[in-house]
Amino acid sequence: MKGALAALCLCAMPLLAHAGYTKVSNSGSTLPDTAAPGTGAGDWACTRDDDTQLIWEVKT
Repeated sequence: MKGALAALCLCAMPLLAHAGYTKVSNSGSTLPDTAAPGTGAGDWACTRDDDTQLIWEVKT
């Protein structure tokens, strides 16, 4: 049982390594992690989950 648990953990590690998000501007372009929310075309407006590609609006 101990070996099976270790194998399960090793298989799940690549999934955890890819978890992340991307900030998206009001104009639809990707932004750096340091971008701040706002109403301008180049301001951070949405967040995209890199694994599922789902997008959420950032409420200001």
